[in-house]
Amino acid sequence: MGKWNDAEIERALRSMEVLVDTREKKWGHIGAALDALGCPYERQKLDFGDYSFRYTHPDESKRDCRGSIVVERKACLDEICGNFTYGRARFEREFQRAEESGAKVHLLIEGADWEKVEGHAYVSRLHPAALEGNLFSWAERYGLRLWFCQPPFSGKLIYQIFRYHLREELRKEE
Repeated sequence: MGKWNDAEIERALRSMEVLVDTREKKWGHIGAALDALGCPYERQKLDFGDYSFRYTHPDESKRDCRGSIVVERKACLDEICGNFTYGRARFEREFQRAEESGAKVHLLIEGADWEKVEGHAYVSRLHPAALEGNLFSWAERYGLRLWFCQPPFSGKLIYQIFRYHLREELRKEE
């Protein structure tokens, strides 16, 4: 057990506020899910990723986690295909900035699963083997965690990723 008791950790978790990058478009379903969870959010410019969070630490200091953990959201397989093809250089620079910062990156792709990747259930001409190879290569290269989900669950998934990350970090503190 770390330095903080369960009540102190829970208080920090309840103080969590999700940060939404100002360039993020079509995220209303995520805002609605965060509202339903009672989790506040604010739009701010993030240097990489689409979502991060801040909170009040048990020592009462305000902490901003945008340099240590982010979620990069893609609305569909076609969007990530575009990032791996014509938008590759810009996309790679964003992941390099995250890597240089030492941030954990969670890549969330909505409306997708491995069956859709394998079955080429997207418009892009990027071959399923190439898409799969890119996803696995980037996961290894940048230490990213890959998530597939349906859009109605995205907001809750983002919230849970941050909540459990924070809980584990606070439990590890000595």
